[in-house]
Amino acid sequence: LNATQIHDELTAAYVQGVVSYSAIAHWIDRFLSGRESLEDNPRNGRPITVITKQNIDAVQDLVNDDPHISIGYVTTISDRVII
Repeated sequence: LNATQIHDELTAAYVQGVVSYSAIAHWIDRFLSGRESLEDNPRNGRPITVITKQNIDAVQDLVNDDPHISIGYVTTISDRVII
């Protein structure tokens, strides 16, 4: 299949705009160059946001204890972004 055919099939199966033609063309290039997954390579910078029931409860407890707490402070008390 080529990029146009893949895009047409995804659009028919889901909805228009679910994935762009350029994204599909990029995926094809990545696979042709030996890539085996659509997962991104690890990157430096801000950690991945983690949204779990445990993190939601932790933030809710912080806000309940101090309604004036800042978002910036909440993000500094953990080794990962929790909101």
